[in-house]
Amino acid sequence: VRSALTSGKCIAWSLNDSPFLSQGWIRVEGKGTLDFLNNKVSNTVNGSFTQACLLSPKGKVVDVVGVALESPTRAYILTSPGHDSSTLYNRLDPLIFPMDQVTLTKYEPRVITIFSSKLQHVRNAIAEYVLPLVDEEIHFSPDSTSSCMFVSDEVTILPHGVLPTCAGHGYTVVITNPQLGNNIWEALTGDANPHGPIGIGPLEYETLRIESGLPSYRSEYGDEKDNKAP
Repeated sequence: VRSALTSGKCIAWSLNDSPFLSQGWIRVEGKGTLDFLNNKVSNTVNGSFTQACLLSPKGKVVDVVGVALESPTRAYILTSPGHDSSTLYNRLDPLIFPMDQVTLTKYEPRVITIFSSKLQHVRNAIAEYVLPLVDEEIHFSPDSTSSCMFVSDEVTILPHGVLPTCAGHGYTVVITNPQLGNNIWEALTGDANPHGPIGIGPLEYETLRIESGLPSYRSEYGDEKDNKAP
């Protein structure tokens, strides 16, 4: 893992199969999307990608989430590992009133993070192993270090490595089509690709998280009713 981080090979993780580390993906859609989000998170959502604290009605930090803004009327929320889609949906849905003019849609996505000591290594891996499977002519733009890439209705690439930049740099790929998600993971980390990223599991991810000082959902933050240790 250490050599892959610095050699340009990259590491990758997808924690969907872990019952305590899966990530949620919720679509917020409607005329009131921006107002709704800005009333729920700590930072103003006004760019393609915003990282912010999700707050409870009492102002308590529930999670650190990523908000991907596709348009003023459509956005997506990516949770931290351990905060699944159903939990987030059940938290937000009761807070919606007709005047909010938004609807929520929850997904059970395949979330893949590709990580390395240099961002260009991650870009190379995505360009070589991910984008060809989507059948789209997509290229990284100069500002893609801070912008989301809405590749298709099923694939979104976020400028978000989950871990702090002191540990490295990365992108997160969210795939809502299960079969496509499996195909992308296999293309990245399968035995047929000895030159691709090294796939790591929950134990290795948790080791990197603790070493880099990243708080975790259910441990350092989250409502008391959600803090049920595995």
